[in-house]
Amino acid sequence: MGLESLEPVELLNVSFGLIFVLISIIIVVRIFINYLKYREINFLLIGIVWLFLSSPWWGNAISFFTWMLYEKELDVFLDLFLGNIFVPFALVAWVYIITSFIYKEKRKIIIAFYSVVCGIYEVLLLIFFAIDYRIIGRSTDRFNTEHELFPFIFQIFAILTALITGILFAKESMKSKEPKLIWKGRFLLIAFVSFSVSATFDAAIPMTAITLVIIRTILTTSAIEYYLGFFIPDKIVDFLSRR
Repeated sequence: MGLESLEPVELLNVSFGLIFVLISIIIVVRIFINYLKYREINFLLIGIVWLFLSSPWWGNAISFFTWMLYEKELDVFLDLFLGNIFVPFALVAWVYIITSFIYKEKRKIIIAFYSVVCGIYEVLLLIFFAIDYRIIGRSTDRFNTEHELFPFIFQIFAILTALITGILFAKESMKSKEPKLIWKGRFLLIAFVSFSVSATFDAAIPMTAITLVIIRTILTTSAIEYYLGFFIPDKIVDFLSRR
């Protein structure tokens, strides 16, 4: 039976999850290639940020294959673990990157604050997973999990941090007179708004086939926008600047 046994919404859920994760991996690999070329630590961190930001959808991507082969979704514990344990690392890495460009005078304080908050959260996560994963979340139906208050609050904190700092960073970039920096800022602005909105709605509203396609499409395009925000090719800049 495999994937044919799934309801349309379930098939769309795992399929779009897989598409988003695969595109994210491709983009992260391209970013890491830039790191190997230039040996710039921020390039490495830019890749790590997006890789770990995509982790809440790893469970969907893996479930696509486990259901196709064994008609079994990913274990709830593992789904919740993969979807939560890497997010604090993404947040600290992003703060490290962003303070390389803005708020330089307060960089050590900001990094220290986020490191402490994320470190405490990470330790508590591991403790709760060891005690009972249901403290973190539970399965609502096939391929879907719902988070409890503790991880939900941290996720909102992480999304707001990424959104606000991303907007501030993009605005600084768009103040430049250089077209390439302006377009980088625009794509970063779109990327963080797209990701924040789609990630929030993905977690907060019941999914129909239509809403799932719309939200996951926006989520997927945010990965491409994120890449262009840092590594937009000159040819694309020239094309966009002529329009």
